Amino acid sequence: MRILLALLAALLAGGAWMLVNSDNDFKIYTVLPGESVIPKETAQPSLSPIPKPTIKPEFVLHDVPFVAQAPTGAWSDPRQQDGCEEAASYMAVLWARGELPPETLAKKVEALLEISDWESQNYDEYHDTSALDTGERI
Repeated sequence: MRILLALLAALLAGGAWMLVNSDNDFKIYTVLPGESVIPKETAQPSLSPIPKPTIKPEFVLHDVPFVAQAPTGAWSDPRQQDGCEEAASYMAVLWARGELPPETLAKKVEALLEISDWESQNYDEYHDTSALDTGERI
């Protein structure tokens, strides 16, 4: 039994020595009857271009000028109370043109009321427009 354990220890030590001291450039081949012991040359892999990853931002931040729908807080004015679409449209147009909103509250109110009046003249209504109608009117 001691001889068997000593032989097993020698085999393990020899295998470990070969793994540590080899250049790791060895291959094991299975040779079937009628085949050559010399391995066939394998074709070199062809390199294909690596596709560039598409980077999608997690969010997009636009510096859109802000204009409240009732700049002076005159919520009793129905044109300002229902002026959400007009204010959103006005901000979109200012952003698209690269313009800043008027500096005074009075001029902001004037611009929004002009939009409401234009809608009343051209569409007979200025409030509660759909997203499609609002987009077409811009």
